[in-house]
Amino acid sequence: MRVRDLALDMASRLRFASGHVGLALHFYWMLRTEDERLRTELARYPGIDLRTAWLPPTRLGVRVDGVHWLNFLAQPVLGQLGGTAVLRSRLHAPETTVHELDEERVVVSLGERPEAGDLSTRQTLPAYRELARVLEPWLEPLRLSEQTRSDKPPRYSDMRFTKDEAQRWWRRFLD
Repeated sequence: MRVRDLALDMASRLRFASGHVGLALHFYWMLRTEDERLRTELARYPGIDLRTAWLPPTRLGVRVDGVHWLNFLAQPVLGQLGGTAVLRSRLHAPETTVHELDEERVVVSLGERPEAGDLSTRQTLPAYRELARVLEPWLEPLRLSEQTRSDKPPRYSDMRFTKDEAQRWWRRFLD
């Protein structure tokens, strides 16, 4: 509860278009292409954000960079969604709450605490999937470069995903 309270306190003092709090994994080095087992294991947990290497925050703009435990939304996205009441009416998962910070900003909470999920046991995080479907038009698109410094196919992010793996992970709550 302390993390939630801290995040809400910080959000009440800041101007933002979007933001989030949730589980994340940040590598201080890239995985090797040989680390297939670790890459496969990590991809099992859709609630853990693995996106650190894809998008510098300076390029995000007013797009939403994914679905997380706590999702902070403001203008213009909140207005384009139809406002707080419309957003609330589109979210039906019992663990989801929409808390109005003020008339221009909300936080969408997907449960009491962050969840990792586990695709191997069918813990697909339905509340996360529901919010992703609502936010899909405003989600940051995956940008992948086809450039590579070798004759091998390109790999993406610190996870060293193939193109197919990267696209699957990026759309993990939508497909």
